[in-house]
Amino acid sequence: MCAYMSKLHSNVKAHRLSATKRIVEHAFDGRPFDTIWEEFDKIPLGIGAIAQVMQQYEISNGRFTKPK
Repeated sequence: MCAYMSKLHSNVKAHRLSATKRIVEHAFDGRPFDTIWEEFDKIPLGIGAIAQVMQQYEISNGRFTKPK
C-alpha cells in the first residue's frame, strides 16, 4: 500500500490556475483574487495528491508569505 500511495504525489498533474483562484477567493470570503496577492507565481512549487503549493506575496503587508 505504501509503495502504491507514494506514487500518487509524484505523478499528479497541476490543476488549472482558474481552480486555484476560485478556491482562494472562497477561502477569503469572496474577496477578488487580484486584491489578495501582489504577486502569485502561476507555476506550482510542488504538487501532491491533496495539495498544490505556490509562492505568493501578500498585498496588505508586502511581505513574502511562506507556504505552510
